[in-house]
Parts: sequence; structure tokens; C-alpha cells
Amino acid sequence: MGLDIPTPAEIPPLGVLTGGIGVNVTTTGTSPYHDEIMVGERSLNDRTEATHGYSWYVIKQLVNQKPSKETILSQHTNRAGWALATYYNWSFWNNAPKKQPDQWAATLWKIREKFGQKFTDQMLAYTLRSIHDSPEEGADANFNIYFFRKLRTGELAVDNEHRKLSEINEILKRARLVNDPNIP
Repeated sequence: MGLDIPTPAEIPPLGVLTGGIGVNVTTTGTSPYHDEIMVGERSLNDRTEATHGYSWYVIKQLVNQKPSKETILSQHTNRAGWALATYYNWSFWNNAPKKQPDQWAATLWKIREKFGQKFTDQMLAYTLRSIHDSPEEGADANFNIYFFRKLRTGELAVDNEHRKLSEINEILKRARLVNDPNIP
């Protein structure tokens, strides 16, 4: 399924973080050979860690292009990028782990369980585009409100009659991420 998420022509060096666990991605904003994707030594047997690193690298390139590094907005776009990268990694493998450390990614997975992979992947691709194209639109000091507004933009792009939005709002309320689904 084509999501039209731009992927870089080159990827940075891949390495092993001695004694580490999980994945770490460093981006400089210059060229890929200055960046790196590091997989923790204790995670080398987990094939999902390499795809998570790549997913995070691609999305990080998109969400970090416009806001400056020192703002709440840059923290929000990074946080949203992490949730999206985590979700897309799970979606690629068609499996979310039983223990889901990221509450937003876990909630996005619940949306996928309700509406299917095609709808959710496409909705989140438009959410990502909204963050990339106009990160300041819908800005709020509260990350959950900011990300909800971006998610709503993505939902509208895929379901222009908002047929699924009320059920998505309920999923977000149950997860205690958004209390008021009528946030402007």
C-alpha cells in the first residue's frame, strides 16, 4: 500500500550500541552520512528494532524540518513522530507487542484494530503530512491536544464525512488522552 510518505534516497550508517537495548537515531539535519541508526547489542535478535530505527529515521527527517530545536513545538513534533514511527513499525510487522510503552502508539493501534490497517495507515500518513507541512497549525502547549488536532486533520483527509471521528474520539477518551473531543 502506497502511503506517499517521502523516504530518503540514502540511509545513514547502521551500527551496534554496545551493551544497549532498543534503538537510537541521531540526525544532524545535514546529510545521511552524518546521521546514524544504532541498534542496541541486546536487541540484535529482534528484527523489529531495525525497522523501528529506519521508521524513526524517516519520520524524524520529516517532523524536524521546520520548527527550531528549542521550542515546545519541536518537542511536540518529535513526540508525535515517535508515536507514528512506533505505530508504523508495528503495522509493518502486523503485530503490536503485548507491553506497549508508548501510550499514543498503543492507542493508534486500538484505532487500527477498530478500523483496519488501510484506513489507519492512510489516516496517519496524512497526520504526518500535516505535521510536516504546517507544524504550527493547531499548536497548543498540551501535546495531547496538539496531536489530536493533527490526527483529526488526517482523519478528515481519509474520511471527509467524519464518519469515524466520533468512534476515534471515544477510543482517545478511554485512553485518557483527550477529555473533550470537541476541542477546536
